[in-house]
Amino acid sequence: MGEELYKSKIDEILQEENLKLRNKKLSKLIEESKHDHYVLARVAQYRFENGLQGYLDLLHELEDDDDYFVFTNYCLGATYARRGQKEKGMEYLEKLFVYDGYYPEKAREMYPELLYETEDYENVLGFFEYLKENNILNHSAYFYAAKVYFHRRKFSTAQEYAEKAVEMNPDVIEYHNFLRALYQDTKQYREALKQVRILQSMNINQALRNKLDLIVPELLFNLEQKSTSMKAIKENKDRDLTNGKQESLYFQLGVHYGDFKSAEESAKKLINTGGVFSLKDYSNLMRMYSVENLCDKSLELYKTLNVDENKELDIVYSKACILVQMGKFDEAEKILTSLIKKSRKAQYYRLLVLCLYFENKNDEARKILKLIPQDATRLDIFLRNELGILDLSTYREVPTHAKLVKNYDYGIVYKQIRNRYDDNSKVLYFNDGINIGRFMNDIKDIIGGITPNYRMQSSVYLIDYGKDVATVNSTQTGHIIAETLPNGELINLKPVIPTDEGRQNYQRVR
Repeated sequence: MGEELYKSKIDEILQEENLKLRNKKLSKLIEESKHDHYVLARVAQYRFENGLQGYLDLLHELEDDDDYFVFTNYCLGATYARRGQKEKGMEYLEKLFVYDGYYPEKAREMYPELLYETEDYENVLGFFEYLKENNILNHSAYFYAAKVYFHRRKFSTAQEYAEKAVEMNPDVIEYHNFLRALYQDTKQYREALKQVRILQSMNINQALRNKLDLIVPELLFNLEQKSTSMKAIKENKDRDLTNGKQESLYFQLGVHYGDFKSAEESAKKLINTGGVFSLKDYSNLMRMYSVENLCDKSLELYKTLNVDENKELDIVYSKACILVQMGKFDEAEKILTSLIKKSRKAQYYRLLVLCLYFENKNDEARKILKLIPQDATRLDIFLRNELGILDLSTYREVPTHAKLVKNYDYGIVYKQIRNRYDDNSKVLYFNDGINIGRFMNDIKDIIGGITPNYRMQSSVYLIDYGKDVATVNSTQTGHIIAETLPNGELINLKPVIPTDEGRQNYQRVR
């Protein structure tokens, strides 16, 4: 009866453009109709769906009306849940589970969320099973069950359910973000990156967009896409978007790509602000300084650290490497002998053998080197070749370095350097117009006038070419690290950006 009398009138009022006048007319109609239930329901629905006030009392008037039971209980449940009275909200929603239609479906979607928010995790799973038994599972039930299983460390089930939630409702930002985090936590970095890209294409808030922009370099790094990771960090930093984790990653990549200046700046920032800077990072920083022939600075840095020499073996090993570079073989041998007693890492044996080799204790060096398996590292190849025990037949595929020490081929070296640095889409490359072959010959001529240094497995030089020839991390540079075999044959070039102190050591590195 009420619908016949008031439908057209209410439709007309809702077309009123003036909001204040519209609400005034609706309130007047409620009174004129003497609170007709159809009018109450239409006004309550309008106010509820548009986030307006003044509908709760109307809903309570309709509670006992069977014609509006489903609508009323959903709206009451949703309202109390929004206001933080989740248990009361759930009481209303529970009344609708046996019904079909739009509002019961919405109630079944809201209910798992409320259970999860009240930390009733067992009932999240119980409700999931109830829906499953009745063949009415929804995306919300899958999502919150996934979150429960994630907390219980049942990652495969959590992933299955989260993926199902996304499949059923791909427009929910929270679902994609949870799935991204789950993939990331379970080291499925490629899938995590896909979810990031999906999220970045959605209408997300700026805070989440910034968070994702900071996550991208980490995912790329873990996918071994270091060059792309470095560029992504640079883009973030150029717009002042950074955090401790990204700064730590920037340090690692700076060392890797030879942008020592940026790496040092990041290291200082992290150390001075108490950021994420591990003993492994300190070890890398020490080695970076030693590359620039700043061995004294490396040792001073070591002294500032609170190193447990019985536990932090790798950073103690870094100290030994620096001592070898400085020609302090006796000190290095003592450290390495102590390290071997605690851990039989092959790298400890190799460095000890290197000390013995430079002290002309070849028989002892050869005996120790035979205790560890032959591998493809440059130091192992160098030592076994020098000591006459390099066996190329043990390799499934002979390493390029082994080929070079046995039979040097300049053509191989040229191709390696050209392929490595002849792509301006990378972080590190030779500039357009630089003839790499001619440049390599120039470097060979420069090296020929420098006294070699055989403290390590090869001679390494930091050369100031005098003009910019390459780009490292978007910065022009004319500094080149050149590495040779002990006989002076060039085996590698790498453009770098030295630290300010490193620039003063622009002839010989080691």
